[in-house]
Amino acid sequence: MDEELKEFSDEETAQEAGDIPEEESQEEVQGSLARATLIALPFAIALVVGILLIQGVVPGSFETGTDQSSGVISSELRHPCDIVSSSELEGYVEISLSEGRELVDDKPLGGLICGFANSETDTLFMRIELYQTELFDPFFQDAGYNAVVYFDGNQGPEGATEPVAGLGSRAYWGGPGVEVWNGLHVLEGDTYLQVIIVSKDAVVSQTDMVEVAELVLDGMY
Repeated sequence: MDEELKEFSDEETAQEAGDIPEEESQEEVQGSLARATLIALPFAIALVVGILLIQGVVPGSFETGTDQSSGVISSELRHPCDIVSSSELEGYVEISLSEGRELVDDKPLGGLICGFANSETDTLFMRIELYQTELFDPFFQDAGYNAVVYFDGNQGPEGATEPVAGLGSRAYWGGPGVEVWNGLHVLEGDTYLQVIIVSKDAVVSQTDMVEVAELVLDGMY
């Protein structure tokens, strides 16, 4: 009995000295860590998305891409290369275009991208891109990133774009070029369409690009 009392006394003394943490203190520490993790997680996600935005990996970055499939095809959404042909587009851009080429999506969003080149120079002239939330990388879906957020985030600084009425759910026009806000941007439900004229000096009209967008929207499914 004396030995048991001595062991208990020694353990109590050690706890008071901080050598052996009390069970209640351990639970408090674990709870604090859990709360800290929950608080930090949204900021960590926002930081990653922010880095990708800065690097041009998420919304609106432009790369020429290659003649390969992204390998991510919606069971319902049609690829823009299957919706419009170069001959259909030539009436709107007034230059000769090569047949559309399926390009790799260089962003982790599972986009379906078709590139049309100037047939005389073989340089990329136009991109038609379709995005749908269900095709986004699960990381972004879990973080609440969707087609609407992507659409809104590409509008650029004040005055960079102008709204387009009567097209899709919402739409805006940013002219030709490769900035994130350039091109015609159309939100239709949970699907985001971009019609991008790569050449900043290209002579194209908003009206013509609206008609191109309507062709794509009509043939998406």
